[in-house]
Amino acid sequence: MLFIRILIIERITSLSSDVRPFPVSEIAGRLANYILKDHPCAYHVFISADAAAEVARVAECDHISADAAAAKVKKVNHERAVHCKHFTKTDWGNVKNYDLCIKSDDFGVEDTAKIIRELFQKKMGV
Repeated sequence: MLFIRILIIERITSLSSDVRPFPVSEIAGRLANYILKDHPCAYHVFISADAAAEVARVAECDHISADAAAAKVKKVNHERAVHCKHFTKTDWGNVKNYDLCIKSDDFGVEDTAKIIRELFQKKMGV
């Protein structure tokens, strides 16, 4: 499993030089904020939500009970934190690693996306 993860990181790293020619490229998760930390056109966003909102959204999207959603959220967030710490020696969700941290439950999904897009365009001068 470690070998596969290293290959994925190496592949994303090699792809990072290909990101620049495209008007907008998105690489979500997979430690992209770390791998592309020095890329001049990268804009790193961490989207979070209060636990209750996160559980409700997972329950709705995955069509599962609130208890199952809470267990899933806890497990997935733990796995993300462990994965990040193992490969980057940094803390997952640490605001210092992102250009923008935003709580989607404060604005809703659509407005969160609009805010991210507007701030990205402002930063990049688009």
